[in-house]
Amino acid sequence: MDRITQLQDGIDQLQHTMLTCIDYLHTRAPLLPTSTDIPITKKNEIAETEEQLKATKKELAGSFCRLIKQNEILIESLPDLSCTEESQMREISVAQEETEKDVLALETAIKKAEELKALISETLLTIQEDQLSSPHT
Repeated sequence: MDRITQLQDGIDQLQHTMLTCIDYLHTRAPLLPTSTDIPITKKNEIAETEEQLKATKKELAGSFCRLIKQNEILIESLPDLSCTEESQMREISVAQEETEKDVLALETAIKKAEELKALISETLLTIQEDQLSSPHT
């Protein structure tokens, strides 16, 4: 997954968290008067206690801040505006060369592992044959 897609997903998560926060505050907070002239005539039946409300608000705020920080890290990892297409292509070429070297090293390691496996199999077969051909005591 590329960084832009990760950032889009992060922004979607941030938006979802924000909506969750707003919904929670809207439905679970007790009603408060906005003016002394207008009394509260109805109680919020599903309002949480002040302690529950405070703890949940703290948890939601922490989650919101973590998502913001993750998105900032993703944004900082994007190329600068001053980064030209030419320099980006050089970076891609360097990364591609490193990947090719890593692929060669991996292929060499796999070949060596297969050779060792064959040698071990051959040795085990020899041991088995020796045990089968020797007289039992």
